[in-house]
Order: sequence, then C-alpha cells, then structure tokens
Amino acid sequence: IAGAAFVAKDWDVSSIKMVPGAEQLDSDRASDPDPGAHARQPAAEASDDGESGDLGWGEYQAVLELVSRIVSGPRRKQFVDCAINKCSQMQNLREDILVKKNRAETHPSPVKREQELEVGLKYLERYIYLILFNVYVCTFFDTHSSLYQHGKKVMTFKEWIVEQNETLGLYFLLDSLRLE
Repeated sequence: IAGAAFVAKDWDVSSIKMVPGAEQLDSDRASDPDPGAHARQPAAEASDDGESGDLGWGEYQAVLELVSRIVSGPRRKQFVDCAINKCSQMQNLREDILVKKNRAETHPSPVKREQELEVGLKYLERYIYLILFNVYVCTFFDTHSSLYQHGKKVMTFKEWIVEQNETLGLYFLLDSLRLE
C-alpha cells in the first residue's frame, strides 16, 4: 500500500473492549524483573462457573490463556480487534467464530454441525495467529522495542513461533482449541 498514510484517529482503540483485568496484568508485568515467568504460570479461569468471557469479543478460553501468557497481551489483542473491526466490511473474523459455534450447536444435521465446528476452530486458530503476529511485529519492528533499539537480528515469524512455543506452550494450546 504505497503512499498510504497512518492516521492515528482511525485506529482509536478506545471503542474496543479490553480483556477483563488487563490493567492489572500489564502493571504486574511492567514491574516484574522476569516477565517470561508469566508464560510458565497457568492462566486464571475466565469465571468461577467455567464459562469463557464475552465470546462476541473473542474471549474464548484459549485466547484468554494466550493473552495472559504474553507481554502486553491485552493490548495486542485490543489492537487486533481494532484491525478486525476496520476490515469488517469483508469479514469480522472474531464475530464469525461465534456464528460458527452457534451453528455447530444448533444445526439439525450432524454432518453440518461437524463442518461448522471445524470452520469455527480454524477461524479461532487464525484469530490467535493474528494476535501472535501482532506481538511479533511489535517485538521486532516497533522503534520503541528494546530488541529493535539494540539491533537484534530479526528472525522470521516461523522461527519466532518455534522459540515462543518453548516458553508459552503454543502448540499445546493450538492443538487443544475448543469453541468455549
């Protein structure tokens, strides 16, 4: 998109729902000398009754768990949600996950239910990868990032994912996705 200008007001995230407890998560990490330690801790349950958060805002258990494991996770999810909303004329991936979940639960045909569930899980996986890609970009290409400032060699997204899997357990998280 040559010549396209970034207009900050078009990317106002104030209308985007922040993950509950996000301010506490971010402030805890900011004062923590070992932010990677959070990646090794299990994520808190979304609620006492085992239910996820607001599914229309993408607060599936897997997403909440991922967001709790990554540095600035709530902010990265919020930015991805803003990008999804900006592109929603074509498809709102976050909302379509819920549509597929509802169809998988209510369709009269077992074959169709299975198909809807499979598509919903693929959409959820894409949503998680969008959040991860946003973390990757902010880590290596944000001019305020310490890695960027120290001239660290930029690894590919695939290399970064492999590295993050060791601390975040990404592959296990992705292999155990559920629409809840």
